[in-house]
Amino acid sequence: MPLVLTRARRAGGAALVGTVALAMTCATATTATAATPAATAPAPATATVPAVTTNEVTVRPADGVLHLVGKGFGHGRGMSQYGAYRAALLGKGWGEITSFYYPGTTRTVLANRPIRVAVDGRLGRSVRVKAEPGLVAVVDGVSKALPTVDTVAGVSTPITAWEVDLPSGPSSTALALWFRTSAGARKALTSSATGRISLQQNTTGVLSTFTSTGQAGPRYRGSLAGVRSGSILVPVLTTPLETYLRGVVPAESPGSWPVQALAAQAVAARTYAAYFLAHPRSAGYDLCDTSTCQNFAGTRVETAGADAAVAATAGVTLTYGGVPIDAQFSSSNGSMTADGRTPYLPAKADPWDRSAVNPMNSWSAAVPVSALERAYPAIGAFTRLVVVSRDGRGELGGRITGARVEGSGGSVTVTGDALRSALGTSVARSTLFTVATPTPAAFPRDLSGDRAADLLLRAPSGALTQRTKVAGTAGTTISAVPSFSVPTGVASAPGAAGVLATSRSVATAGRIAGTRDTVVALTGTGTLQLLRVTAASATSTTTSVGSPVTVRTDLTGAVQAFGVGDLNGDGQSDVLVRFADGTLRRVSSNGTGGLLAGLTTIGTGWQIYRDVLPLGDITGDGRPDLVARDAAGTLWLYTGDGRDGLRPRVQLATGFGGYPALAGVGDLTGDGRGDLLATDSAGSTWLVRGRALSSTTATLDPRQRLTTTTPGRWL
Repeated sequence: MPLVLTRARRAGGAALVGTVALAMTCATATTATAATPAATAPAPATATVPAVTTNEVTVRPADGVLHLVGKGFGHGRGMSQYGAYRAALLGKGWGEITSFYYPGTTRTVLANRPIRVAVDGRLGRSVRVKAEPGLVAVVDGVSKALPTVDTVAGVSTPITAWEVDLPSGPSSTALALWFRTSAGARKALTSSATGRISLQQNTTGVLSTFTSTGQAGPRYRGSLAGVRSGSILVPVLTTPLETYLRGVVPAESPGSWPVQALAAQAVAARTYAAYFLAHPRSAGYDLCDTSTCQNFAGTRVETAGADAAVAATAGVTLTYGGVPIDAQFSSSNGSMTADGRTPYLPAKADPWDRSAVNPMNSWSAAVPVSALERAYPAIGAFTRLVVVSRDGRGELGGRITGARVEGSGGSVTVTGDALRSALGTSVARSTLFTVATPTPAAFPRDLSGDRAADLLLRAPSGALTQRTKVAGTAGTTISAVPSFSVPTGVASAPGAAGVLATSRSVATAGRIAGTRDTVVALTGTGTLQLLRVTAASATSTTTSVGSPVTVRTDLTGAVQAFGVGDLNGDGQSDVLVRFADGTLRRVSSNGTGGLLAGLTTIGTGWQIYRDVLPLGDITGDGRPDLVARDAAGTLWLYTGDGRDGLRPRVQLATGFGGYPALAGVGDLTGDGRGDLLATDSAGSTWLVRGRALSSTTATLDPRQRLTTTTPGRWL
């Protein structure tokens, strides 16, 4: 699975093995004297580029789903974590990386001072630690060793936990020290009228905590106190800054990443922490332990590589005007950093972020319009989304800065950040996105342009014939079989018939370009060719196939190629290629009649199937689905997830082993569900219509005879 990082989110990684030597390579001078952050930081301003006015209108889709295509993950200001990763792979040092992302800054060595971290993100409103030898409570500045047993009347009961909490009686300031026993008792030992109680481990140096729900929590180095604000208790860990970073760096960037990337993360995280030492988030603590600040997970995430990165950059902090900067960072900036309104957070192109190792540089997602209706209930039923302004930087016209959400009850004007929040920040990964109009998941098979479904048949000679559905025969009930016209010849350009006759695999591929389906032909030598289908006019029934156009010659070992619709949600038709080794790969359309370079692996193990067929959309969720037939004649359904993936298979039907040929033909009946054609040994063709059971499951209705003779194979 690809790593997924946000500004302060970690996907995990193994520790680096062995000894790591890390050179402190710096592009600018380093000040070797300790510096204390000033009480206030300057706020240098840069010229703001006016927002670009747009008028991008998306009306409510028929299926109620908005298809987003975007770039980057997070706010995009400052360092791109995936950009730093790529730079390290290219041999760049942490000094060069941080100089690129935070230009104009100076490196200063900061003393290893204590930092106060609110750890309620992981612990909840609880200060509870495991009772172990060496545990000490500090109450109003006086240390007291805490026992591990409770002895009453000569009977000793093990103590399981110690905690700082509110007292049992009413008080506006006091806190109490409690303990819990293995017998389930909870008792107060002492209290503090000033509310100054902390716990620390003097033997191991590591506190084992419990969450507010009683589950085992993180392990922390330092002292854990309860900071009271009215009736709310916030657990606050006080620990040295460099110790704190050991639990931040591998929580922000996977500990298995190159050490120079981790060192850049260490400098950015230390600087970010130093900024909040000078600008605490609260009177009781400096910063928090979640992505609202930067992730801190204690000792469980510490790795050798991250520890080496922290140690080798010990104390190094980025300053501007003599004080630590607000060193922001995010997972990916989509190849363009966002304007942070300061000289050290400029908007500029980022070549490191755009790379194959960054799964967050480009993304797609599907969001129901109900998300906007929930976020803005005053609009009523959503009718359309209007993007009114962008910042004009980068691809897609830049990040969204303003939008209007309209509905039956009114409209609301929002910022790009607010729109992203309403759509869901884990789905709309940044404000650098647009709303795409995807190609239909269920192929319409409209070859002639008359807006009626068509069937295409390939004879052994390579000649094509077409059958067009007769108007008024939607066949939406099981008793109504759609009627098709008599076979009509399809004119073929020079060379087309030969390619169609000799190719290993021939199939329709959806709308690679224009408004007609395209035919793809895969030769035995791994060459993929496109044959564009055209019609004389929008109402013509005369269909022709153009000359073959070679688009790929690198598919050696491929045994099948077919169109699948918009598998990854980028608004373009995709082609799937199955290889003899069982690998299934995607090739995407470039939207102008060709296919993009590169093959994206969708899955492996597909050699077990006799056929793999594009079904269109059988589940009715607006996403393309696949059907695979195994050797026993069982049909298996793979539903698309709208993100370039397929969900685990579910059984669709049995008893299909006796049909020499099957074809997935999209929606022939007009009910919005994908259908199958099955040709029996006598040459008769049977229509087997699909029926949705849920967004991930479906069934097939009983077969119905469609034609009595089939001199060829259906596409």
